Amino acid sequence: MDNGIEDFEEREVTTEDILNGIKSISPIEWKSANYPVISYANREFLDIKDKEAEKSLRFWKEVLNPEHFLNMAKSVDFDPSQNFLFIIHTFKDSKGEEVIIKAITTTPESFVEDPRNMINYYRHGFPCENRGGGRYPTLNNFWVDFYDKLSSVDMDKYPILTRDWKKSNII
Repeated sequence: MDNGIEDFEEREVTTEDILNGIKSISPIEWKSANYPVISYANREFLDIKDKEAEKSLRFWKEVLNPEHFLNMAKSVDFDPSQNFLFIIHTFKDSKGEEVIIKAITTTPESFVEDPRNMINYYRHGFPCENRGGGRYPTLNNFWVDFYDKLSSVDMDKYPILTRDWKKSNII
């Protein structure tokens, strides 16, 4: 699939490459993927996502930090050589509430090569989980597993990732 981005095997991916990849995704593709949020965290956080509760909270605070959301204009600190991309997907629980959150990892190189498929959980996240037999970092309940553990100051910092919020911050 040609997204207008050259082959990156010969050079390092830049922040501009990532942003161009995001811009290449059509509104229909965003909608089809349920408006995921593209975020990043330092590579060191890849190793702590499934460990003890305190470290897990640190991981989610990094990944769900709105300053790390690449589809928002204020995201300027992303460094492809130091950071890893996370495609944040939300899902409904058995009660129909959109409280399950998965952080699908992808390298900057993979994202730039195929941004349309990288944002689609059923084309990228689910097949990788299925093949690997593991699970991407998951909050089974945004409120219980994350939000309720934040300080009152931090609560004001983190948005509630509803479909409407995600859509309004992408389009």
